[in-house]
Amino acid sequence: MYPVWFKLAWIDVPSFTALMVLALGVGLALTWGAARRAGLPSADVLDVALVAVLVGVIGARAGYVAVNWTIIAAIRATLCKCGRVGWCGTADGLAAWLVQR
Repeated sequence: MYPVWFKLAWIDVPSFTALMVLALGVGLALTWGAARRAGLPSADVLDVALVAVLVGVIGARAGYVAVNWTIIAAIRATLCKCGRVGWCGTADGLAAWLVQR
């Protein structure tokens, strides 16, 4: 696959991200349709599905960190010193969110 699938104005859209968003959209649409056919409250089913997606993303990141902890611990100082958003930006964002609450 191509690393950058297309450009939207000044934003590069990676193929992985675009296909993941497409897959999530199709999955949520199919879930909503199945809930309606089964007579379930579709709003509640979609709420549960969205929470499942968020928990899945957080769990996947936690699993990645757990599996690669030796590497991450060894280069953690370098990541923060370089200003990588993945680690220090997340910590700063979480701190800002907690402070504004």
